[in-house]
Amino acid sequence: MKKNCVTVISARFNESMEQWILDDMIQSTMLPYFAWQSDHNSDVQFERTFSNPDYYGRVTVVANFKNSVDHAFFITSFSKLPTKTLNPLKLA
Repeated sequence: MKKNCVTVISARFNESMEQWILDDMIQSTMLPYFAWQSDHNSDVQFERTFSNPDYYGRVTVVANFKNSVDHAFFITSFSKLPTKTLNPLKLA
């Protein structure tokens, strides 16, 4: 892994689910990390990738930080990374 990067999500998902549902679940799971980015005015990019290592698909989201101070502060703010499950979709 590149310097100043941390895996935020590494979660399995059922590939038969609709793409919009998966996207919403990923967004819901990422909300605390987006809030942290906004609150700390941090220069970070989140990149997601999909793979199929076994029967289920896997989504991985990696945070790429521009500076090491933000990277270190993020790691101390979220000590239990990567998240291994996606938040369920909340229908109104």
